[in-house]
Amino acid sequence: MQKKVKISLGIIAVACGLILLFTPLIYVHTNAWIKTWEDVGLNDKPWGVQNVYATVYDDQGNPVGHYETHNNLTIAGIRDFIRHRLFNSSASLGTAHYIAIGTGTDDGNVTNNEALVSELDRKAATEYIPGGAYNKYGLNATFTFTGSHTLKEAGVLTQSSGGILVFYVNDWNIGVDSSWTVQVSWQITINEG
Repeated sequence: MQKKVKISLGIIAVACGLILLFTPLIYVHTNAWIKTWEDVGLNDKPWGVQNVYATVYDDQGNPVGHYETHNNLTIAGIRDFIRHRLFNSSASLGTAHYIAIGTGTDDGNVTNNEALVSELDRKAATEYIPGGAYNKYGLNATFTFTGSHTLKEAGVLTQSSGGILVFYVNDWNIGVDSSWTVQVSWQITINEG
């Protein structure tokens, strides 16, 4: 009887060892995920995953500031993205390639952000792929000012006026003067997990 128990325990030990040895091979496959690195209700993650860049130039073209932050994804933006990707039913609402900037502030609650609080200007963005990367995509827009402003917010929208606010930032504090320009770059990364 003891011999059978020892043999059984030996078989179990060998089986467990083989399972642990070959476990990495069980999961050899690839899934593609679109990852947003934050929960929908949060403003910014504590780690440095930045995807919105603003570079400020004075009236002589000299760089006077560079700002990096991470955007929020709005509830309306999530719903529109899913509708468009799954059913292509939101095409009439336009594609999200307009960047707007503003001077307003809000409470940071993503559920009540359907537009910028105080929009100053909106541009059709140009697309680009940063550094030729296969998994990055971006939008660029340049704004020129005729007066002094403090930019507090920016967003990506689906139309040249109105439309759906898909992404936004509300924690800027960028001062600009007359004849200054701001280049805004919005980057999206699609990661394979």
